[in-house]
Amino acid sequence: GGLSRIDWYYIFQTASVSQIALFLQGIFGILYYENRAGFWNWSKWLEIYLQFYAMLILRDLFYLAPFHSLMHSAPRWYRLHKEHHKVMKNAQSLHAFHINILDLVLENVGAPILLVLGQCIMSDWKQEHVGINIFAVVLLTGHDIALHSIDPYSAMYFCPVLDHFMKGNICHQLHHALNNDYIMFVPYGHLWSSRRRRKDVDRYNTVFETDFFMR
Repeated sequence: GGLSRIDWYYIFQTASVSQIALFLQGIFGILYYENRAGFWNWSKWLEIYLQFYAMLILRDLFYLAPFHSLMHSAPRWYRLHKEHHKVMKNAQSLHAFHINILDLVLENVGAPILLVLGQCIMSDWKQEHVGINIFAVVLLTGHDIALHSIDPYSAMYFCPVLDHFMKGNICHQLHHALNNDYIMFVPYGHLWSSRRRRKDVDRYNTVFETDFFMR
């Protein structure tokens, strides 16, 4: 179905809060952007992708694994997350923004902070850019939108090999439809287990009554 008024309310709220957060991060030098001659080279693209993947993994391990799991196992904590799960089998891209502010902060703010702290520690506070390239944030946002897309073929890792083997959209759609399991956003098991990947695709086809074919 289409988007409801309450969906649009949360889309506006999340987009506004995110823009304010990005503005403040830019003011304090956490986010950076360069557009000078010679800036766009393979080394810079590698930097952007590594920051993007680092934030994905840090969010999964240090925030989603403990806190997202807690919100699905403890009724007191689930109250923070309940609004996001009013979106079920009807999930589509913009429902990534259907989330209350506390839930948004708890699941998303920590990973960029850990990344910057890690940069500071590894560089002894002398790295040229201790911070996050704005394009890494763009990729992370694109990932979260694709994660909720109605299209199970959505590209979200922006790497053909990873998008071929890891079906993050399949798993997160199942998470919304079943309201359990698939706590982390990245289906790491799909990388080393084709059996696990096929099992999740089969489960998706059963739950959504579809017939998508994926290797």
